Amino acid sequence: MEQNNKKIGSKVFVPAVCIGLFTLLAAFFTKISPRVGMSVGVFVAVIILRIYSKSNTPSVFLKDCRRMMDVVGPLSMLPMLLAALGPYLQLQATLQLELLFMRLAWRYLP
Repeated sequence: MEQNNKKIGSKVFVPAVCIGLFTLLAAFFTKISPRVGMSVGVFVAVIILRIYSKSNTPSVFLKDCRRMMDVVGPLSMLPMLLAALGPYLQLQATLQLELLFMRLAWRYLP
């Protein structure tokens, strides 16, 4: 592990920068979606990491992805949950407001 750190050094940041760079290039200079650019950047980053060390096999990438999703998974679902609940909560608030107006109308109007 120590030898890999000395061998690679700060070049370890190149794959991460590659992902961001491809995303920005796709967003600003092409008509394709930035998600496609990010996907291409991920594949290029995997190739770069594979060049850095032959021990980076596809199973290593899959295990690391699974570990990261185990940690981040519930947190990444929260925005989707809130987005799905947004219209429901808005409808509930509207119905509560209408109910309030109905009660006031029944009480004060003949």
